[in-house]
Amino acid sequence: MREKDRDGAQRLLATARHELERAKALGYEGNDREYAALQKDISNLEAQLKSKEDTTSAFARLKERIAAFFKRQSESERR
Repeated sequence: MREKDRDGAQRLLATARHELERAKALGYEGNDREYAALQKDISNLEAQLKSKEDTTSAFARLKERIAAFFKRQSESERR
């Protein structure tokens, strides 16, 4: 999507940012340093999209980090 619809990719990044902020507000390990790192990754991707850089690996890395983060959060909730 990032290659064909950069505006759509920007909207998805905005949604990811919103969901991350929502998770923090709901108390999912709100002091976890990973929040700041993920927010920074999202900001970097937004800048890369605006400058029309190749974002393939950055999107893949962010997707993996977010998935791992929420999995870890989910597992800690179950305990």
